[in-house]
Amino acid sequence: MISSTTASTSAAPQPVDYPASGDATPTQDPSTSASRRPPVGAHGALSEMGRRPIPTPASTVRGVSSAHASADLSRTGDSNLDASGSPSASTGAAARRVGTPTGKLRAAIDAIHLDPNAQIIDKAGKDAAARAAVTMKVDLGTFRSNYRDALNLIKDRQKTDVSVVLKADGYGVGAIELAKAFEKEGCNKFFVATIDEAIKMRAAVKPETTVLVLGGPLRGTAQQFIEHNLTPVLGSLQQVEEWNDLGHEHGKKLPAFLQFDTGMSRSGIPAADRTKVKPDSDLMEFVDIKCVMSHLATADEATADAAGNTNPSESMEKQHNVFTEIMKDFEGVKASFGASSGLHVEKYQHDLVRFGGLLHGQQIFGDGHGSMPQPVTVTGRLAEVRKIGEGAGVGYGLVHKATGDEYIGTIQAGYNEAPKALGETTDADGKGVINGHVKVNGEMADVVGKVSMDMLTFKLNDKLVDQLAAPLHGRMQKSRDIDDHGVDPDPSLWLNADGSERSTPAAGRLFDEARVVFSDQEHTFDKVAAEARTNSSEVSIRFGNSPRGRKVYVDDSDAPRPPATPRA
Repeated sequence: MISSTTASTSAAPQPVDYPASGDATPTQDPSTSASRRPPVGAHGALSEMGRRPIPTPASTVRGVSSAHASADLSRTGDSNLDASGSPSASTGAAARRVGTPTGKLRAAIDAIHLDPNAQIIDKAGKDAAARAAVTMKVDLGTFRSNYRDALNLIKDRQKTDVSVVLKADGYGVGAIELAKAFEKEGCNKFFVATIDEAIKMRAAVKPETTVLVLGGPLRGTAQQFIEHNLTPVLGSLQQVEEWNDLGHEHGKKLPAFLQFDTGMSRSGIPAADRTKVKPDSDLMEFVDIKCVMSHLATADEATADAAGNTNPSESMEKQHNVFTEIMKDFEGVKASFGASSGLHVEKYQHDLVRFGGLLHGQQIFGDGHGSMPQPVTVTGRLAEVRKIGEGAGVGYGLVHKATGDEYIGTIQAGYNEAPKALGETTDADGKGVINGHVKVNGEMADVVGKVSMDMLTFKLNDKLVDQLAAPLHGRMQKSRDIDDHGVDPDPSLWLNADGSERSTPAAGRLFDEARVVFSDQEHTFDKVAAEARTNSSEVSIRFGNSPRGRKVYVDDSDAPRPPATPRA
């Protein structure tokens, strides 16, 4: 930590030690304050599926709500409770008379406010599962396996160091959980986008881990980088000047990365200005340059040849040539050019590579090579299924028109969770165009109608209708006794006089068992993104950052594993 004491301007600048590299060792997750409680959700009563216990494998399983709590239990009579949660002997029956929660009741109340890092083995966890519009299951073990596979892409592990990009809350997946998982694999450098992200990261990772901020210091925030032991990526002459001035105030050379614009025209110090920030320039007197870096604009254009080598495109080579010229003015300074796509080109690896979408299983090349398994599965809850007749419309604008009898499923999740562009559109002739799909019990189902804020509708194909309706028809052969699903097999209760099916609560519950999947290793974020005409990072972030969503983390990889097999 750099002292905030103002030093004399005559003091000789001293370099600040960069956090040391080295293999990180597994650590236990720190316990969290009981005051950090997610709120009780706003969704309706539990369904049959919501009441079933959630299996908890031997691996680590944690559930985290996307929102934070404002509930306060300070008025529930804590002072009158003993360690078991029951009234103390001094209060006895009087406490019960005034309504102080006792015994199991108190335990249930406390359980509602689930600690974000607690294991999902109690009622609160099951309630959270029932309330969630979408559930994102994050397999940290697969993330760690992908990380080990990615290490095998590096030609010279003695020379080239590794970092992971965890901006936008780790692409919506959970930056803190991912950072802790990657620390167990030995990673000790993480990039985030903003200082807010960095402060949260710093509080969670090991003291020796380097936290780098890609956006650098916004005006007036440079001092906070010192206070929180953060390393800025300086991407403009203005940021360099402010960082140098701060170092002058402290009488110390402050560590920083320099980001150069080599052709993306988005951020970074212009290549033409590189001489202004050379190590011996006045502007760098109090800046300790740890690394120079740049970012590729067209890294997905790389292709694989017959031998399995990844070859850069002409545009990529043009940027790398500019970067090579810049490096000549920074002799002895480390360089970073390759991120998830670029690192596949060996000469782009230099001294530091930056793993990003690669670890998420994104299809990082246009020709599809180099992809890893997607570690994330996103599921939704089927709210109801209804039968509509020919000509009936669905959703806002009645974009979808039934061409015959159709079964329409509704999910209580909309463009607050999923891309709006998954919804049905119309062509120039006014005919419906199917864009998106969800998986229902393993079958692909068309998203029909527009995706609204809170709901998404899809059409069940004939196979799904037969599959899901089978239990109902089977119960017609039973006695008149109400079965355990609350369905009376008397057909008069679910068939109209003309033989058409009624939409009754009991019949609707038969579809509670349906598994609705927005994305998994087969229907990947890349495929969803193609349907929504966007990119997989946006899809991941949208699902992950939904305030009505829920994340569950699993990890069965704490035991040592043999090195991963190198990929072609």
